[in-house]
Amino acid sequence: GERVANDGVVSSKAVGKVLIVVDGSKNKQDLQVAEELSTLLNTKITCEIISPLRIPIGGGGTPSDALQQKSAILFANSLNDRGEVESILEKLLKRTANTGFPPKHIMLVSSLGTDRTNQMPYSMQNLIGGKLDKKKRMEEAVVSRCKMGLSGGTQPMDYTIVKMNVVADNVVKKNKNKQVADSSGVPVQIMPGDTLDGDIGVSDATEVLFQSIIMQYAARNATLSAVASSATAIDTTTNPQEQWNDMFLRCDGPELARINIDHRGDTSSQDKYELLSQYIQEWAQLFEDDNGKKMGLTTPVMVLPSKDNHKAQIIFKATNTGASYKSAKEERAAEAKRTKTGGSSSNPKKPSSTLNLKKVKKDGGIEVIVEQYPRLRVRAKRFNMDDTTVVKEMSEGIILKKLRDGIGFWCERAGMNVEFEQN
Repeated sequence: GERVANDGVVSSKAVGKVLIVVDGSKNKQDLQVAEELSTLLNTKITCEIISPLRIPIGGGGTPSDALQQKSAILFANSLNDRGEVESILEKLLKRTANTGFPPKHIMLVSSLGTDRTNQMPYSMQNLIGGKLDKKKRMEEAVVSRCKMGLSGGTQPMDYTIVKMNVVADNVVKKNKNKQVADSSGVPVQIMPGDTLDGDIGVSDATEVLFQSIIMQYAARNATLSAVASSATAIDTTTNPQEQWNDMFLRCDGPELARINIDHRGDTSSQDKYELLSQYIQEWAQLFEDDNGKKMGLTTPVMVLPSKDNHKAQIIFKATNTGASYKSAKEERAAEAKRTKTGGSSSNPKKPSSTLNLKKVKKDGGIEVIVEQYPRLRVRAKRFNMDDTTVVKEMSEGIILKKLRDGIGFWCERAGMNVEFEQN
């Protein structure tokens, strides 16, 4: 049936045209996914499947229409190495640049385990020819090229890395039936990064790619894993698209913790929602004392004033360590430069219009959100991040532990059950 766009959904008009690069002679399942995805996409937009050896300059309609490649999907199994990925992307961008319609979104379909080649079973898979290492370098090539942007960096490009081990549908169903009874709902599990183990069928893999390219903003500039799910925790009373949206929500940040509280249908749920939100605001203020040292943090923090009573934001302050460290010599040079550019009071210098203002560095942080959908819950995710931010894993771990302890205490006092999902 027709797919209706919800809040946060990328409209099909914004996608325009999708190019799929796949070599069916190297992987039959990838070709089946590409063909099913092409059929699905062609109900909304123009989709073209090509061999990785041929980058088209035409394809029907006017030359301009043929080159409106708003998105491109590459299958890592069809490519040999990073160099081939870079070559394909440059050819595609070069041949579409003059039309004004270069792709703004590049997706790479890779494999599970590219970040875990030191762990079984991926270490064994990587033994012969280092195939997972090669795919990891392909992922890095896509991310690197997208971060460069278009037109000298003035036009941004988005990337999505989807890690899946695609097998025939009947094989996945056989595996799932050994574990659980059949269940309706969304039969897929999605998590940020390279964190899941298992297979996924052709049909489910197709839907994951469709969601990633058309429906989910959270999939942009993100790496995610997808496997077939046992579906034991699927809420069959919720709209399937809302369930997809909720799963992809984990990629926003990404999400670090998801804590479910009690069950839907409680007549006092609105009161509990407000009380829990107030509690989270008070809990966050504990980190204001002595820059968070009394809470056990090794990185100084501050709590931002929140316009939304249902959110609390804890940001990490800059420290003179890592990239921010300056030697005594560098400090003296910086001070001399500030004195020189400041001028004297009798002859102040006018500010130059050509001065390059230094971009404010983002040192990361954790945003805690209280929500009512699909039931009362608390989520914690990273925020205040950019490409240069160093992740403070130790401090994040302490904050998340304090959050779980605090939520557990609140639920015990309120007589409510609590469930800590694994992220």
